[in-house]
Amino acid sequence: MFDQRVFSALKDELERAKQRHEETKEQFWRIGGSPREVPRFTPGVPEPDGSLVLRRAVAAEIQARSAHLEALKRVNEYLLHGTVPEDIRQKLAQDASAQDDSSHAG
Repeated sequence: MFDQRVFSALKDELERAKQRHEETKEQFWRIGGSPREVPRFTPGVPEPDGSLVLRRAVAAEIQARSAHLEALKRVNEYLLHGTVPEDIRQKLAQDASAQDDSSHAG
């Protein structure tokens, strides 16, 4: 059964992961050069430090890409199989509980 709240939560997660991935890719290419250039180090930074900066940028991009792919997988699993990730299920239950509490308090 399709639940718009679940889909919206997963879609928001996917958009955040995509944005983060785009940001880390841009940062990597600013540090390492454009995709068509031989990677370079940050101008004015001594090579050992430049190498460290580049390695950190690569690690950040890999981590962001993995999170982006995981978010995409979660959306697909929901759309194809109706699988609701446990963290989304818990968040929606907490939101519903908080809404019930606020409606009883008023």
